[in-house]
Amino acid sequence: MEECVFEIKSTDAAYRCKGTYNEESGLIKFSWNENGNTKYDVSCDRETRRVISVREGDIKGTLTFEPEARTKAVMDTGYGVMEIPIETLYVNLPNMFNLSLEICYMLDGEKKIFSIRRLLQNDLN
Repeated sequence: MEECVFEIKSTDAAYRCKGTYNEESGLIKFSWNENGNTKYDVSCDRETRRVISVREGDIKGTLTFEPEARTKAVMDTGYGVMEIPIETLYVNLPNMFNLSLEICYMLDGEKKIFSIRRLLQNDLN
């Protein structure tokens, strides 16, 4: 497991934070905390390109992305559990030329892009 700095971008926001990165047995794992109270764990399977994102905090959720497939996000808002359909358009996994994970998907009829890039420096500045 390697401590590192990530640059995280979504359709709505972009920020940098410290986290951990691990790769073994064909699985890539990213973990980080956002605002001190929300924890994210993202696992990627190199063979299937399936990505599972787990969020812990005030709102809990699991999003599953499978290339060119329809899946569901399960969100526990504290007021109840919601299932939201997701259509994954593509998943680009990190490689030696590009240190980013990028996911393009449709959610509620809107195209969204999420990426997480491991930066070479370990300083947030």
